[in-house]
Amino acid sequence: MNVKNNRPNNRKLALVAAGIILVAIVASAGVYAISGSLFGWKPFTSNNSEPSTSGNNPPSKEQVNSGASIKESSLKDGGTSGSDQPATPVTQTDGRQLVQLDITGVNKLDTVTSVGVLISTLDQNGTCNITVTSTSGDILYSSSVGVQAMSNTSTCKGFDIPNSSLSSTKYSIVVSYSSSNKYGTASYEGP
Repeated sequence: MNVKNNRPNNRKLALVAAGIILVAIVASAGVYAISGSLFGWKPFTSNNSEPSTSGNNPPSKEQVNSGASIKESSLKDGGTSGSDQPATPVTQTDGRQLVQLDITGVNKLDTVTSVGVLISTLDQNGTCNITVTSTSGDILYSSSVGVQAMSNTSTCKGFDIPNSSLSSTKYSIVVSYSSSNKYGTASYEGP
């Protein structure tokens, strides 16, 4: 007579349970290693409720005086220095407004020299002209581009001067801007 044992094999059950526990431990260690926390618990943190004082020292007298000096000078120039507000256009006797132009960059690249210009007024219909002359007064390059409106200023759409046009060791760049009732100029001596 052959008797079958209907009891599950305890050894198999123990191996399966140990495998599941091992997988859970490895997965938890992976989560901890990747995110630095497990179930929101942060390791190696202190329960000390006192705030850290590193980097929170009071300003020195020199820092306070420097800040006061900057504040005073900005109030003298109308409070717009260092802000994102453009300079106010000046109305001329002919009724047109003279606006400030700033050459923001002259960058020599491989084949061209790129010139950027900021216009201190909001406009999208104007024209920018550039003229590059040598020290002897010869025109080396000239071009026109449109105007690109930004949030509260505008910019010339950009000039790319072929480097072959700038063979002169010294040159002068003059950029002019004009629209129906506004105008301005800016210059740069290079290199």
